[in-house]
Amino acid sequence: KSQLGLIWIDAHMDSHTDKTPLSQNIHSMPLAALLGFGDSSFTRIMNTNPQILSQNLHLHGIRSYEEEERL
Repeated sequence: KSQLGLIWIDAHMDSHTDKTPLSQNIHSMPLAALLGFGDSSFTRIMNTNPQILSQNLHLHGIRSYEEEERL
């Protein structure tokens, strides 16, 4: 169980997955991958568990996201 926390400071959520139809760009997927969502080649690097638990995540400055990014 991860105890790592993250403060995500960005205008965008960057939480698309490989299943999100609007974006297949890898640069829009890092937050989802850290939370364990998306293709296993991104979510299981060196570990089978999510790197960040949602309760240990704080989003700051988000002003733009697509509905599909809501996890």
